[in-house]
Amino acid sequence: MRPSNLSLIATVLLMALVPVASLAMPDEVRIPIVREHEEGDPPDAALFSHWNHERHKCYTCHPTPFPQGRKGFTHDELDEGQYCAVCHDGKRAFAVDDAECETCHVPATE
Repeated sequence: MRPSNLSLIATVLLMALVPVASLAMPDEVRIPIVREHEEGDPPDAALFSHWNHERHKCYTCHPTPFPQGRKGFTHDELDEGQYCAVCHDGKRAFAVDDAECETCHVPATE
């Protein structure tokens, strides 16, 4: 095959695979709890929505500051500027500490 044909075939295959890759991405991810919540804190784990962050490309967050797997973290780590706080620092996006708990700690629905 001529190089231009290979290039065209590669482009078509890539375009076909991109929608399939996005199907593997869950709309929402429940962040695993790594430490029991204290009395008065929301009992539910934080819920991350890919849908609410759709204007960002996958590589904005993966593989850093987030691995491509479910990993729990604490508010202490957020206070150190890790995980969500990389963007939610009060400059790029609302600060984690300025949000109501229920903004992230959404009760589970069944």
